[in-house]
Amino acid sequence: MIFINFVPCLTAAINIQVTELGKIGVCIRNDLANQNIGFTLVLNLQQQNLCLYMKDLPIYDETSETGDLGINIVSGHFLKKFTWIFREQIKNDLGIDAHIEITNERREGTGRIIGAQIKAGPSYFQEPTKNGFIFRGKSKHLDYWLNHSLPVIIILCDTITEICYWVEVNRTNVIELSKGWKIVVPRSQIIDIKERKKFVAIAGGPQHPDIVELLIFKFLQEKYHRYSENQIDICPLLHEPRDFHYFTCLANITNIEGVVYVAHYYDLYQDFSKKDIDKFISWRELNSSSCGHSDVLPNLFILLVSERKEKLLINAEIQKAISQSQKVTFIRLLYDNKPFLENRRFYSLTEIDKEGNEIYNY
Repeated sequence: MIFINFVPCLTAAINIQVTELGKIGVCIRNDLANQNIGFTLVLNLQQQNLCLYMKDLPIYDETSETGDLGINIVSGHFLKKFTWIFREQIKNDLGIDAHIEITNERREGTGRIIGAQIKAGPSYFQEPTKNGFIFRGKSKHLDYWLNHSLPVIIILCDTITEICYWVEVNRTNVIELSKGWKIVVPRSQIIDIKERKKFVAIAGGPQHPDIVELLIFKFLQEKYHRYSENQIDICPLLHEPRDFHYFTCLANITNIEGVVYVAHYYDLYQDFSKKDIDKFISWRELNSSSCGHSDVLPNLFILLVSERKEKLLINAEIQKAISQSQKVTFIRLLYDNKPFLENRRFYSLTEIDKEGNEIYNY
């Protein structure tokens, strides 16, 4: 008779009693709960050697270890150097590893948050340049980050030196390739207290849809300026009819009969289609009736806004719908935002003609 004793933890002891070959009696004693738990083990007795066979166990591999180490290093930098709140995003990771919330000098939360994608280990430093390191990614992640409601930064973590380099993801510093894209993470941008102003500026930036709407007013004033044949007079918000809805603004333009309804389309997730033309036309009918503009059919200005020129080149179906509609003017606008001076950005809307050429003179 053979007795085998082993203790897998401090609170439980397992006794295995072998009475004969292939017959095993097992008893687990739980010292805390005083309960008996039964389970089956397989023993093989060969040449008087007792071997215990167990199924494969999950392995904590080096890749997982490196990723966790990177998270811990980055979290420590923001906690120790900035006293900012670092929230790891564990559930349903779609390309954002953490949210970083900025706190003020009184340690109060500001609600200003930056999304972070963290990459750790030597494999992300294999393409060095004079000014930084090249990071390559998939198109689906780029679209996700550019359209995210939060500003997104990429952080490359050297797990040996614990130096972390970072860069904000935006269209001005991303190079799109035939497959995927790349971006240079500057050597000069290290997670350090000296970068605080940059992070605050990134987190405090306005949302792109809000910027676009403001830029539309600036564009209209420039295109139909006071020295042009067609001068625009935009109705102040407080003076708009109570029943005027859905459109960007209401205006009058000299030498154009009737009021002008201005609509703009800036959708990050869906391309412009004929359905949108039909929607704007139906809105015109609704507003002209409710606002008393039905005597003369209001003009409809549709402004298509996009960050990509190819999105501004409409198909034949849309062109036909516009040409068959009365008093509809279609304008294409390229939205751009670039770094300007220190910690600032320059936002602009540039009109594009049918061939994709930029228009500057009015």
